[in-house]
Amino acid sequence: MLSWFCGRRVIEDTVRVELPDDFQKAEFLLEHGAIDMIVHRTELRATISDLISSCTKIKIMQLYDLSLNFADILLILPLVLFSFFSFFRGFVSELLSLLLWVFTYFCSIFLHSIFIDQLPSFGINKDIFSSIVIIILFLLIFISGRILLKLISKAVQWSGFGLIDRVLGCMFGAAKGLIFINLILFMLPTDIKNSSSLGDSVIYAQMQKFNPSIVNFAKSMISDNNSVMLDAYTIKDINF
Repeated sequence: MLSWFCGRRVIEDTVRVELPDDFQKAEFLLEHGAIDMIVHRTELRATISDLISSCTKIKIMQLYDLSLNFADILLILPLVLFSFFSFFRGFVSELLSLLLWVFTYFCSIFLHSIFIDQLPSFGINKDIFSSIVIIILFLLIFISGRILLKLISKAVQWSGFGLIDRVLGCMFGAAKGLIFINLILFMLPTDIKNSSSLGDSVIYAQMQKFNPSIVNFAKSMISDNNSVMLDAYTIKDINF
């Protein structure tokens, strides 16, 4: 037992390296190649930092070359806001929210035609009472749908696809923002469209390429006489 203890003590003394000062520590690290590793790592970090700095300067120069004006900033802002809020809401919530608005609108109109003749008007004007019924139906359906969407969103977050859902939501929000901007541009008066601010805008020039496609698509949807929705129901059936 004593020999085993003494042997272990000798091994520990042999393995232990005494480094009394910083100079000997540096010599020890240099002999074992550790300093080379530190130097290479420092040089790599410096190279990456220089590369990022160069890329940032290039991006700034590219943005400067685009000559973005105040109108460009106003056009970019809705796109950024739509993307930002959609990122936190997620793709599932964004898509279901859009479907909820469409479903609530048509469902309230359909139910209105059923309940309007069965509910007492309480002496209220028929047009006003019709509008009140539609508003109440719309709010009831929409609130119920929002509660259901909250439950679905929580289930998606707990499923482990939260990050993917947020990234897709950001892309979906950007698409909505693009459509929103194009619709606003389409409704602008001709005087504003012909102004120097929009004329010098880089983004507006690109947006003009999308507007004809969106307008033609909307016109084709409205004028589609074979649509089941338009055949089943027309807006003149409701007295607001």
